[in-house]
Amino acid sequence: MKLSITLKLFFALLVTSIIVIGTMAVAVRYSFQSGFLDYINKVEVERLATLATFIGKEYEKHGDWQFVKFKRGMWHRLITPHVHSVKGRLFSPANTGNEEIDKAEEKKKMSEPTLDFTDLGLRLALLDLDRTFVAGNRQFGSDAVLHPIFSQAETVGWLSITPSTVLTDTVDIHFNEQQNAAATLISIISVFFAAGLAVLLARNLLAPIGRLVVATRALTAGDFGIRIAVTSTDEMGQLQTDFNSLANTIEQNEHARRQWIADISHELRTPMAVLLGEVEAIQDGVRKPDVHNLKSLHAEIIRVNQLIDDLYQLSMSDIGALAYRKEDVELLGVIEEVITTFIERFRHKDIQLSVEFTECQSILIFADAQRLHQLFSNLLQNTLRYTDPGGRLEIHCEKNDSMVTVHWQDSKPGVSDDILKRLFERLFRADESRSREKGGAGLGLSISKNIVEAHDGEISAHHSTLGGLWFKITLPLASNRINKSNEQKIKRS
Repeated sequence: MKLSITLKLFFALLVTSIIVIGTMAVAVRYSFQSGFLDYINKVEVERLATLATFIGKEYEKHGDWQFVKFKRGMWHRLITPHVHSVKGRLFSPANTGNEEIDKAEEKKKMSEPTLDFTDLGLRLALLDLDRTFVAGNRQFGSDAVLHPIFSQAETVGWLSITPSTVLTDTVDIHFNEQQNAAATLISIISVFFAAGLAVLLARNLLAPIGRLVVATRALTAGDFGIRIAVTSTDEMGQLQTDFNSLANTIEQNEHARRQWIADISHELRTPMAVLLGEVEAIQDGVRKPDVHNLKSLHAEIIRVNQLIDDLYQLSMSDIGALAYRKEDVELLGVIEEVITTFIERFRHKDIQLSVEFTECQSILIFADAQRLHQLFSNLLQNTLRYTDPGGRLEIHCEKNDSMVTVHWQDSKPGVSDDILKRLFERLFRADESRSREKGGAGLGLSISKNIVEAHDGEISAHHSTLGGLWFKITLPLASNRINKSNEQKIKRS
Protein backbone atom coordinates (compact mmCIF):
# COMPACT_ATOMS: atom_id res chain seq x y z
CA MET A 1 0.00 0.00 0.00
CA LYS A 2 1.42 3.34 -1.06
CA LEU A 3 1.00 5.98 1.64
CA SER A 4 0.60 9.63 0.77
CA ILE A 5 2.93 12.18 2.28
CA THR A 6 0.00 13.46 4.35
CA LEU A 7 -0.47 10.07 6.01
CA LYS A 8 3.28 9.69 6.46
CA LEU A 9 3.50 13.05 8.21
CA PHE A 10 0.39 12.23 10.28
CA PHE A 11 1.84 8.92 11.48
CA ALA A 12 5.22 10.53 12.10
CA LEU A 13 3.67 13.22 14.30
CA LEU A 14 1.36 10.72 16.02
CA VAL A 15 4.10 8.16 16.75
CA THR A 16 6.40 10.91 18.00
CA SER A 17 3.66 12.21 20.27
CA ILE A 18 2.88 8.71 21.60
CA ILE A 19 6.56 8.09 22.33
CA VAL A 20 6.89 11.44 24.10
CA ILE A 21 3.68 10.95 26.09
CA GLY A 22 4.57 7.35 26.99
CA THR A 23 8.07 8.35 28.07
CA MET A 24 6.72 11.20 30.17
CA ALA A 25 4.07 8.93 31.73
CA VAL A 26 6.66 6.31 32.70
CA ALA A 27 9.03 8.99 33.98
CA VAL A 28 6.28 10.71 35.98
CA ARG A 29 5.09 7.40 37.41
CA TYR A 30 8.60 6.42 38.45
CA SER A 31 9.29 9.89 39.82
CA PHE A 32 6.02 9.88 41.78
CA GLN A 33 6.57 6.43 43.26
CA SER A 34 10.14 7.23 44.18
CA GLY A 35 9.19 10.61 45.60
CA PHE A 36 6.20 9.19 47.43
CA LEU A 37 8.38 6.52 49.05
CA ASP A 38 10.89 9.19 50.04
CA TYR A 39 8.06 11.20 51.55
CA ILE A 40 6.76 8.17 53.51
CA ASN A 41 10.26 7.39 54.78
CA LYS A 42 10.79 11.00 55.89
CA VAL A 43 7.45 10.99 57.73
CA GLU A 44 8.47 7.76 59.46
CA VAL A 45 11.78 9.29 60.50
CA GLU A 46 9.96 12.29 61.93
CA ARG A 47 7.68 9.94 63.88
CA LEU A 48 10.73 8.41 65.51
CA ALA A 49 11.25 11.63 67.50
CA THR A 50 8.15 10.87 69.56
CA LEU A 51 9.13 7.26 70.16
CA ALA A 52 12.71 8.26 71.00
CA THR A 53 11.43 10.70 73.63
CA PHE A 54 9.22 8.01 75.17
CA ILE A 55 12.02 5.40 75.23
CA GLY A 56 14.36 8.02 76.72
CA LYS A 57 11.91 8.45 79.61
CA GLU A 58 11.85 4.68 80.11
CA TYR A 59 15.65 4.63 80.13
CA GLU A 60 15.66 7.25 82.94
CA LYS A 61 13.41 4.98 85.03
CA HIS A 62 15.66 1.95 84.71
CA GLY A 63 19.11 3.56 84.35
CA ASP A 64 20.29 1.24 81.56
CA TRP A 65 19.05 -0.90 78.65
CA GLN A 66 18.81 -4.16 80.54
CA PHE A 67 15.06 -3.73 80.99
CA VAL A 68 14.52 -4.23 77.25
CA LYS A 69 17.68 -5.90 75.99
CA PHE A 70 16.81 -9.03 74.06
CA LYS A 71 13.28 -8.89 75.54
CA ARG A 72 10.79 -9.01 72.66
CA GLY A 73 7.77 -8.62 74.87
CA MET A 74 9.06 -5.43 76.49
CA TRP A 75 10.10 -4.05 73.08
CA HIS A 76 6.65 -4.82 71.72
CA ARG A 77 4.99 -3.01 74.61
CA LEU A 78 7.19 0.04 73.99
CA ILE A 79 5.93 0.45 70.39
CA THR A 80 2.28 -0.57 70.99
CA PRO A 81 -0.58 1.97 71.10
CA HIS A 82 -0.96 2.25 74.94
CA VAL A 83 1.29 5.32 74.92
CA HIS A 84 -0.31 8.77 74.60
CA SER A 85 1.03 12.23 73.93
CA VAL A 86 -0.07 15.18 76.06
CA LYS A 87 1.28 18.57 74.96
CA GLY A 88 4.48 16.93 73.79
CA ARG A 89 4.94 14.85 77.01
CA LEU A 90 4.81 11.07 77.03
CA PHE A 91 3.31 9.04 79.90
CA SER A 92 1.53 5.79 80.68
CA PRO A 93 -2.02 5.71 82.08
CA ALA A 94 -2.07 6.14 85.89
CA ASN A 95 -4.77 6.99 88.45
CA THR A 96 -4.34 10.05 90.67
CA GLY A 97 -6.94 8.94 93.26
CA ASN A 98 -9.22 11.84 92.40
CA GLU A 99 -12.13 10.47 90.44
CA GLU A 100 -13.02 13.74 88.69
CA ILE A 101 -9.39 14.42 87.71
CA ASP A 102 -8.94 10.86 86.51
CA LYS A 103 -12.10 11.07 84.35
CA ALA A 104 -11.00 14.40 82.88
CA GLU A 105 -7.55 13.07 82.10
CA GLU A 106 -9.02 9.90 80.61
CA LYS A 107 -11.38 11.91 78.43
CA LYS A 108 -8.49 14.11 77.26
CA LYS A 109 -6.36 11.07 76.47
CA MET A 110 -9.19 9.51 74.46
CA SER A 111 -9.41 12.63 72.27
CA GLU A 112 -5.67 12.62 71.50
CA PRO A 113 -4.02 10.45 68.83
CA THR A 114 -2.69 7.08 69.82
CA LEU A 115 1.02 6.49 69.14
CA ASP A 116 1.24 3.22 67.24
CA PHE A 117 4.62 2.07 65.86
CA THR A 118 3.71 -1.56 65.30
CA ASP A 119 3.60 -0.91 61.53
CA LEU A 120 7.30 -0.04 61.74
CA GLY A 121 8.21 -2.90 64.05
CA LEU A 122 9.81 -5.08 61.41
CA ARG A 123 12.11 -2.23 60.37
CA LEU A 124 12.84 -0.72 63.81
CA ALA A 125 15.84 -1.51 65.99
CA LEU A 126 17.09 -0.14 69.32
CA LEU A 127 20.84 0.40 69.65
CA ASP A 128 22.89 1.45 72.63
CA LEU A 129 25.33 4.35 72.69
CA ASP A 130 27.96 2.24 70.90
CA ARG A 131 25.38 1.28 68.26
CA THR A 132 25.25 -2.28 69.48
CA PHE A 133 21.96 -4.09 68.96
CA VAL A 134 19.60 -4.03 71.98
CA ALA A 135 16.13 -4.91 70.68
CA GLY A 136 13.96 -4.99 67.56
CA ASN A 137 15.07 -6.03 64.08
CA ARG A 138 18.59 -7.44 63.96
CA GLN A 139 18.74 -7.17 60.14
CA PHE A 140 19.14 -3.39 59.88
CA GLY A 141 21.53 -2.49 57.07
CA SER A 142 24.01 0.23 56.23
CA ASP A 143 21.21 2.31 54.69
CA ALA A 144 19.33 2.48 58.01
CA VAL A 145 18.54 5.95 59.38
CA LEU A 146 19.57 6.58 63.01
CA HIS A 147 17.74 8.86 65.42
CA PRO A 148 19.35 9.71 68.80
CA ILE A 149 17.71 8.87 72.13
CA PHE A 150 18.35 11.43 74.84
CA SER A 151 18.24 11.07 78.63
CA GLN A 152 18.89 14.18 80.67
CA ALA A 153 20.21 15.96 77.58
CA GLU A 154 22.73 13.19 76.84
CA THR A 155 22.64 10.64 74.05
CA VAL A 156 22.13 7.20 75.50
CA GLY A 157 21.18 5.21 72.43
CA TRP A 158 19.83 5.17 68.90
CA LEU A 159 16.63 4.24 67.13
CA SER A 160 17.34 2.64 63.75
CA ILE A 161 14.80 2.39 60.93
CA THR A 162 15.39 0.71 57.60
CA PRO A 163 13.84 2.76 54.72
CA SER A 164 10.90 1.15 53.00
CA THR A 165 11.33 0.12 49.36
CA VAL A 166 7.67 -0.71 48.70
CA LEU A 167 4.37 0.68 49.88
CA THR A 168 2.79 -1.42 52.62
CA ASP A 169 0.09 0.79 54.05
CA THR A 170 -3.34 0.23 52.51
CA VAL A 171 -4.09 3.94 52.31
CA ASP A 172 -0.75 4.66 50.65
CA ILE A 173 -1.23 1.85 48.17
CA HIS A 174 -4.72 3.08 47.31
CA PHE A 175 -3.47 6.64 46.83
CA ASN A 176 -0.67 5.43 44.55
CA GLU A 177 -3.12 3.40 42.47
CA GLN A 178 -5.37 6.45 42.11
CA GLN A 179 -2.43 8.52 40.84
CA ASN A 180 -1.41 5.80 38.37
CA ALA A 181 -4.99 5.55 37.07
CA ALA A 182 -5.17 9.33 36.68
CA ALA A 183 -1.82 9.38 34.83
CA THR A 184 -2.99 6.60 32.49
CA LEU A 185 -6.24 8.45 31.74
CA ILE A 186 -4.36 11.68 31.07
CA SER A 187 -1.97 9.83 28.74
CA ILE A 188 -4.85 8.32 26.75
CA ILE A 189 -6.56 11.71 26.44
CA SER A 190 -3.23 13.26 25.39
CA VAL A 191 -2.79 10.63 22.65
CA PHE A 192 -6.23 11.42 21.19
CA PHE A 193 -5.47 15.13 21.42
CA ALA A 194 -2.12 14.57 19.70
CA ALA A 195 -3.84 12.57 16.95
CA GLY A 196 -6.27 15.42 16.27
CA LEU A 197 -3.46 17.96 16.31
CA ALA A 198 -1.40 15.76 13.96
CA VAL A 199 -4.28 15.69 11.47
CA LEU A 200 -4.57 19.49 11.50
CA LEU A 201 -0.84 20.01 11.23
CA ALA A 202 -0.46 17.45 8.43
CA ARG A 203 -3.23 19.09 6.41
CA ASN A 204 -2.09 22.67 6.99
CA LEU A 205 1.60 21.98 6.42
CA LEU A 206 1.05 19.91 3.29
CA ALA A 207 -1.65 22.03 1.70
CA PRO A 208 0.98 24.23 -0.05
CA ILE A 209 2.76 21.08 -1.26
CA GLY A 210 -0.53 19.84 -2.70
CA ARG A 211 -0.93 23.10 -4.61
CA LEU A 212 2.66 22.81 -5.77
CA VAL A 213 2.03 19.26 -7.05
CA VAL A 214 -1.01 20.40 -9.01
CA ALA A 215 0.90 23.35 -10.46
CA THR A 216 3.86 21.13 -11.38
CA ARG A 217 1.59 18.72 -13.24
CA ALA A 218 0.06 21.65 -15.12
CA LEU A 219 3.55 22.92 -15.98
CA THR A 220 4.65 19.53 -17.31
CA ALA A 221 1.44 19.39 -19.35
CA GLY A 222 2.43 22.62 -21.13
CA ASP A 223 0.57 25.24 -19.11
CA PHE A 224 3.53 27.61 -18.75
CA GLY A 225 1.34 30.42 -17.46
CA ILE A 226 0.59 28.59 -14.18
CA ARG A 227 1.62 30.41 -11.00
CA ILE A 228 1.28 29.70 -7.26
CA ALA A 229 0.19 32.23 -4.66
CA VAL A 230 3.03 32.79 -2.17
CA THR A 231 1.44 32.24 1.26
CA SER A 232 4.41 32.53 3.64
CA THR A 233 7.95 33.82 4.04
CA ASP A 234 9.52 30.55 5.25
CA GLU A 235 11.17 27.78 3.20
CA MET A 236 7.81 26.80 1.71
CA GLY A 237 7.24 30.39 0.61
CA GLN A 238 10.72 30.42 -0.93
CA LEU A 239 9.91 27.18 -2.75
CA GLN A 240 6.71 28.73 -4.11
CA THR A 241 8.65 31.80 -5.25
CA ASP A 242 11.28 29.60 -6.92
CA PHE A 243 8.55 27.62 -8.67
CA ASN A 244 7.03 30.83 -10.04
CA SER A 245 10.48 31.94 -11.22
CA LEU A 246 11.01 28.56 -12.87
CA ALA A 247 7.62 28.70 -14.58
CA ASN A 248 8.35 32.23 -15.77
CA THR A 249 11.75 31.17 -17.13
CA ILE A 250 10.27 28.16 -18.92
CA GLU A 251 7.54 30.36 -20.38
CA GLN A 252 10.10 32.87 -21.66
CA ASN A 253 12.32 30.11 -23.04
CA GLU A 254 9.39 28.53 -24.80
CA HIS A 255 8.47 31.87 -26.30
CA ALA A 256 12.11 32.39 -27.34
CA ARG A 257 12.25 28.89 -28.84
CA ARG A 258 9.17 29.51 -30.94
CA GLN A 259 10.47 32.90 -31.99
CA TRP A 260 13.85 31.33 -32.76
CA ILE A 261 12.29 28.71 -35.02
CA ALA A 262 10.14 31.34 -36.75
CA ASP A 263 13.12 33.64 -37.28
CA ILE A 264 15.36 30.88 -38.61
CA SER A 265 12.57 29.74 -40.95
CA HIS A 266 12.17 33.31 -42.17
CA GLU A 267 15.93 33.79 -42.58
CA LEU A 268 16.23 30.61 -44.63
CA ARG A 269 13.02 31.16 -46.56
CA THR A 270 14.09 34.52 -48.01
CA PRO A 271 17.32 33.46 -49.79
CA MET A 272 15.81 30.10 -50.72
CA ALA A 273 12.85 31.87 -52.33
CA VAL A 274 15.24 34.07 -54.27
CA LEU A 275 17.28 31.07 -55.37
CA LEU A 276 14.15 29.18 -56.37
CA GLY A 277 12.86 32.15 -58.37
CA GLU A 278 16.19 32.68 -60.12
CA VAL A 279 16.54 28.99 -61.03
CA GLU A 280 12.91 28.74 -62.25
CA ALA A 281 13.38 31.90 -64.33
CA ILE A 282 16.44 30.36 -65.96
CA GLN A 283 14.57 27.07 -66.51
CA ASP A 284 11.64 28.89 -68.10
CA GLY A 285 13.97 30.88 -70.32
CA VAL A 286 12.97 34.18 -68.76
CA ARG A 287 16.55 34.76 -67.66
CA LYS A 288 19.74 33.58 -69.26
CA PRO A 289 22.32 31.55 -67.36
CA ASP A 290 24.96 34.22 -67.89
CA VAL A 291 27.71 35.46 -65.56
CA HIS A 292 25.52 38.17 -64.01
CA ASN A 293 22.69 35.81 -63.06
CA LEU A 294 25.09 33.13 -61.81
CA LYS A 295 26.79 35.76 -59.64
CA SER A 296 23.42 36.66 -58.12
CA LEU A 297 22.75 32.99 -57.39
CA HIS A 298 26.20 32.63 -55.89
CA ALA A 299 25.61 35.61 -53.57
CA GLU A 300 22.40 34.08 -52.24
CA ILE A 301 24.13 30.73 -51.70
CA ILE A 302 26.89 32.48 -49.77
CA ARG A 303 24.26 34.20 -47.63
CA VAL A 304 22.55 30.89 -46.81
CA ASN A 305 25.89 29.24 -46.14
CA GLN A 306 26.91 32.09 -43.81
CA LEU A 307 23.65 31.77 -41.87
CA ILE A 308 24.10 28.02 -41.51
CA ASP A 309 27.71 28.47 -40.41
CA ASP A 310 26.70 31.11 -37.84
CA LEU A 311 24.00 28.84 -36.46
CA TYR A 312 26.49 26.00 -36.23
CA GLN A 313 29.06 28.17 -34.46
CA LEU A 314 26.45 29.41 -31.99
CA SER A 315 25.10 25.93 -31.22
CA MET A 316 28.60 24.53 -30.72
CA SER A 317 29.39 27.40 -28.34
CA ASP A 318 26.20 26.76 -26.36
CA ILE A 319 27.04 23.12 -25.72
CA GLY A 320 30.69 23.93 -24.96
CA ALA A 321 31.96 21.99 -27.98
CA LEU A 322 33.52 24.96 -29.76
CA ALA A 323 37.27 24.39 -29.83
CA TYR A 324 39.57 27.07 -28.37
CA ARG A 325 43.35 26.92 -28.75
CA LYS A 326 44.49 29.50 -26.26
CA GLU A 327 47.96 30.97 -25.99
CA ASP A 328 49.56 34.32 -25.14
CA VAL A 329 48.37 36.68 -27.88
CA GLU A 330 49.19 40.34 -28.46
CA LEU A 331 45.82 42.09 -28.51
CA LEU A 332 46.81 45.09 -30.64
CA GLY A 333 48.28 42.82 -33.30
CA VAL A 334 45.02 40.90 -33.68
CA ILE A 335 42.95 44.11 -33.95
CA GLU A 336 45.32 45.64 -36.53
CA GLU A 337 45.22 42.43 -38.58
CA VAL A 338 41.42 42.43 -38.64
CA ILE A 339 41.24 46.15 -39.49
CA THR A 340 43.58 45.58 -42.47
CA THR A 341 41.02 43.24 -44.06
CA PHE A 342 38.24 45.84 -43.65
CA ILE A 343 40.11 49.06 -44.46
CA GLU A 344 39.06 49.25 -48.12
CA ARG A 345 35.38 48.71 -47.30
CA PHE A 346 35.55 51.47 -44.67
CA ARG A 347 37.09 53.83 -47.24
CA HIS A 348 34.48 52.88 -49.79
CA LYS A 349 31.68 53.82 -47.34
CA ASP A 350 33.57 56.92 -46.18
CA ILE A 351 33.73 55.84 -42.52
CA GLN A 352 36.72 57.27 -40.67
CA LEU A 353 38.58 54.74 -38.48
CA SER A 354 40.61 55.79 -35.45
CA VAL A 355 42.67 53.38 -33.31
CA GLU A 356 44.38 54.56 -30.11
CA PHE A 357 46.36 51.89 -28.22
CA THR A 358 49.09 54.03 -26.64
CA GLU A 359 48.15 52.82 -23.14
CA CYS A 360 47.97 49.19 -24.19
CA GLN A 361 51.06 48.62 -26.32
CA SER A 362 52.37 45.03 -26.32
CA ILE A 363 49.52 43.77 -24.11
CA LEU A 364 49.34 40.00 -23.95
CA ILE A 365 46.15 38.09 -23.26
CA PHE A 366 45.63 34.34 -22.96
CA ALA A 367 43.26 33.71 -25.88
CA ASP A 368 42.52 31.96 -29.15
CA ALA A 369 43.75 34.34 -31.85
CA GLN A 370 41.33 32.90 -34.45
CA ARG A 371 38.31 33.45 -32.16
CA LEU A 372 39.45 36.99 -31.35
CA HIS A 373 39.73 37.61 -35.09
CA GLN A 374 36.13 36.41 -35.45
CA LEU A 375 35.03 38.63 -32.53
CA PHE A 376 36.50 41.85 -33.92
CA SER A 377 35.42 40.96 -37.46
CA ASN A 378 31.80 40.73 -36.25
CA LEU A 379 32.08 44.13 -34.56
CA LEU A 380 33.65 45.75 -37.63
CA GLN A 381 31.00 44.16 -39.84
CA ASN A 382 28.29 45.50 -37.51
CA THR A 383 29.73 49.04 -37.72
CA LEU A 384 30.24 48.85 -41.48
CA ARG A 385 26.72 47.56 -42.06
CA TYR A 386 24.77 50.05 -39.92
CA THR A 387 26.83 53.25 -39.58
CA ASP A 388 25.81 56.06 -41.92
CA PRO A 389 28.29 57.08 -44.67
CA GLY A 390 30.64 59.81 -43.52
CA GLY A 391 30.56 58.42 -39.99
CA ARG A 392 33.30 57.47 -37.58
CA LEU A 393 34.58 54.47 -35.58
CA GLU A 394 36.89 55.01 -32.61
CA ILE A 395 38.75 52.14 -30.94
CA HIS A 396 40.85 52.65 -27.84
CA CYS A 397 41.77 50.66 -24.77
CA GLU A 398 42.63 51.00 -21.10
CA LYS A 399 44.07 48.53 -18.65
CA ASN A 400 44.62 47.87 -14.97
CA ASP A 401 46.63 45.25 -13.11
CA SER A 402 44.53 42.31 -14.26
CA MET A 403 42.16 43.34 -17.08
CA VAL A 404 42.17 45.21 -20.40
CA THR A 405 39.07 46.95 -21.73
CA VAL A 406 38.59 47.72 -25.44
CA HIS A 407 36.19 50.59 -26.14
CA TRP A 408 34.43 50.38 -29.52
CA GLN A 409 32.37 53.48 -30.45
CA ASP A 410 30.69 54.28 -33.75
CA SER A 411 28.58 57.20 -34.92
CA LYS A 412 24.92 57.50 -35.88
CA PRO A 413 22.42 56.00 -36.10
CA GLY A 414 21.87 54.90 -32.52
CA VAL A 415 19.20 52.69 -30.94
CA SER A 416 16.61 53.11 -28.19
CA ASP A 417 17.11 51.87 -24.64
CA ASP A 418 14.75 48.91 -25.24
CA ILE A 419 16.68 47.80 -28.31
CA LEU A 420 20.02 48.33 -26.55
CA LYS A 421 19.08 45.68 -23.97
CA ARG A 422 18.35 43.11 -26.68
CA LEU A 423 21.33 43.56 -29.00
CA PHE A 424 22.95 40.27 -27.93
CA GLU A 425 19.77 38.23 -28.43
CA ARG A 426 19.89 35.73 -31.25
CA LEU A 427 18.33 36.73 -34.56
CA PHE A 428 17.45 40.11 -33.06
CA ARG A 429 17.89 43.18 -35.18
CA ALA A 430 16.61 46.64 -34.61
CA ASP A 431 13.91 47.66 -36.96
CA GLU A 432 14.01 51.00 -38.73
CA SER A 433 17.63 52.02 -39.43
CA ARG A 434 19.37 48.74 -38.45
CA SER A 435 17.09 46.54 -40.60
CA ARG A 436 17.25 43.33 -42.56
CA GLU A 437 17.72 45.17 -45.83
CA LYS A 438 21.25 46.05 -44.68
CA GLY A 439 22.17 42.38 -44.39
CA GLY A 440 23.03 39.98 -41.59
CA ALA A 441 21.00 37.41 -39.71
CA GLY A 442 21.30 38.95 -36.25
CA LEU A 443 23.72 36.31 -34.98
CA GLY A 444 27.00 38.18 -35.05
CA LEU A 445 26.68 39.89 -31.68
CA SER A 446 25.41 36.69 -30.03
CA ILE A 447 28.46 34.81 -31.30
CA SER A 448 30.70 37.66 -30.15
CA LYS A 449 29.23 37.51 -26.66
CA ASN A 450 29.89 33.76 -26.45
CA ILE A 451 33.48 34.23 -27.60
CA VAL A 452 34.15 36.90 -24.95
CA GLU A 453 32.60 34.83 -22.17
CA ALA A 454 34.63 31.80 -23.26
CA HIS A 455 37.72 33.93 -22.56
CA ASP A 456 36.43 34.78 -19.03
CA GLY A 457 35.58 38.30 -20.16
CA GLU A 458 32.56 40.53 -20.50
CA ILE A 459 30.96 42.51 -23.32
CA SER A 460 28.28 45.17 -22.90
CA ALA A 461 26.50 47.69 -25.13
CA HIS A 462 25.91 51.37 -24.32
CA HIS A 463 24.98 54.59 -26.07
CA SER A 464 28.00 56.06 -27.82
CA THR A 465 29.14 59.64 -27.32
CA LEU A 466 29.39 59.74 -31.14
CA GLY A 467 25.68 58.96 -31.50
CA GLY A 468 25.85 55.25 -32.32
CA LEU A 469 26.80 52.21 -30.26
CA TRP A 470 29.52 51.81 -27.64
CA PHE A 471 30.76 48.28 -26.99
CA LYS A 472 32.98 47.60 -23.97
CA ILE A 473 34.99 44.38 -24.23
CA THR A 474 36.86 43.39 -21.04
CA LEU A 475 39.39 40.55 -21.16
CA PRO A 476 41.84 39.22 -18.52
CA LEU A 477 45.57 39.77 -19.03
CA ALA A 478 47.87 36.81 -19.48
CA SER A 479 49.77 37.84 -16.34
CA ASN A 480 46.53 37.55 -14.36
CA ARG A 481 46.26 33.88 -15.37
CA ILE A 482 49.83 33.26 -14.17
CA ASN A 483 49.11 34.98 -10.86
CA LYS A 484 45.98 32.88 -10.32
CA SER A 485 47.93 29.71 -11.10
CA ASN A 486 50.58 30.67 -8.54
CA GLU A 487 47.90 31.40 -5.93
CA GLN A 488 46.37 27.96 -6.49
CA LYS A 489 49.79 26.31 -6.09
CA ILE A 490 50.36 28.16 -2.84
CA LYS A 491 46.94 27.08 -1.51
CA ARG A 492 47.60 23.46 -2.44
CA SER A 493 51.01 23.49 -0.76
